[in-house]
Amino acid sequence: MFFFAALTLAVILVLWQNPFVSAVILGGFHIIVLVYLKSRRLFFTYLFGFMLGPLAEVLAILAGAWTYTVPQFFGIPVWLPFLWGAATLTAGYFVSLRTKYE
Repeated sequence: MFFFAALTLAVILVLWQNPFVSAVILGGFHIIVLVYLKSRRLFFTYLFGFMLGPLAEVLAILAGAWTYTVPQFFGIPVWLPFLWGAATLTAGYFVSLRTKYE
């Protein structure tokens, strides 16, 4: 799972100026990882972060908390939902490992 999180971050760091390219790459990569994991719970964990993380950021942007350099829609980059999905999936995966061995 560390590889998943690291590769997601690397794609964004390298391709942040090409947001649609990074979104396509991340979308394909994330689909492959979710199919490989074969876990409904982790899929819904990913989906939760994918939807609610960017929503929280849009609300913060509307409140004037911060801005993004290259926003595409509602003040956020198009790759941001993938980053939130990856973060929640990684956290959910490690929580599931921890509870598995308790």
